[in-house]
Amino acid sequence: PSRLSYHEDSGLIFALRNDCAPLRWREGINHMVVLIFLVLTMGVWLGSYQRRMEREYDEAILTASDFSICVDNPLPDATDPDEWEKFFSQFGPVAYVTVGLNNPLLEKALGQRRVLLQKGAFKMKGRKEKEDAPMQSMSEQMQELKPKLYRKFVKCEEKCKELLQRKYATSSILVTFDTESAQRAALAALTVGKVNAEINNQGTLASKDYLFRGYWVLDVAEAVEPSAIRWQDLEVSMSRKVVQRICSGLLTLAVIAGGFLLVRHAFKTNLALASIEITLLNVLCPHLFKFI
Repeated sequence: PSRLSYHEDSGLIFALRNDCAPLRWREGINHMVVLIFLVLTMGVWLGSYQRRMEREYDEAILTASDFSICVDNPLPDATDPDEWEKFFSQFGPVAYVTVGLNNPLLEKALGQRRVLLQKGAFKMKGRKEKEDAPMQSMSEQMQELKPKLYRKFVKCEEKCKELLQRKYATSSILVTFDTESAQRAALAALTVGKVNAEINNQGTLASKDYLFRGYWVLDVAEAVEPSAIRWQDLEVSMSRKVVQRICSGLLTLAVIAGGFLLVRHAFKTNLALASIEITLLNVLCPHLFKFI
């Protein structure tokens, strides 16, 4: 009776306390061991299953990236595609080799030249806007029709010729094999960690044949789809990418913090002003983040 409590109005009986069993470590350890075993087993099995299914799905849909690899740290003077073809032929027949050069100014100038040619093509007499046949050069007739456009083209043409005379270092290499098995063999043999590739740790490779020119560790990965390649940014190094991402993150946090302080101050002073500030931030921030 001393462990029970009675409520006279409702007639309910409440237990004052319950005697629990003493703490038994053996049962707790057994439960913990079983839990760890299940987590590890399910994790390993699910990971293996997911990788197998991913490989099956990847083999079912063939794209250009399934046959290609990308080298992110080529030697600056390795601009000969035949040399790269000879090196990667040890894994299988090579179909194409694309050498990316560190020439962003030339790419920009050539793109501007193409735009000017397209504008000139639409201005020519007898041509319809639907026709997209590219012009190789502007005729003197364009000088009479659109003298300003013609002068821009001549200036751009001279700039392109000047930039073409320069020598450029290699920024990246894209290699396409004839078979998917050759691509996988190259990835399996040459894939190393970013740090090992950065410090040129030759001990991470199984054979010296996998060293480019006998001493250089390549940083290889499966190439992305051709439509996803940013051709004008191939020369950007990993360190520069990291710095840009850090700066972008800090600027974004600064803008968010500034907007928060402005809205908070407006809520304390004038609610109407706060609504206006929120609207302006919603309109201006997306355009600001484009530049960040």
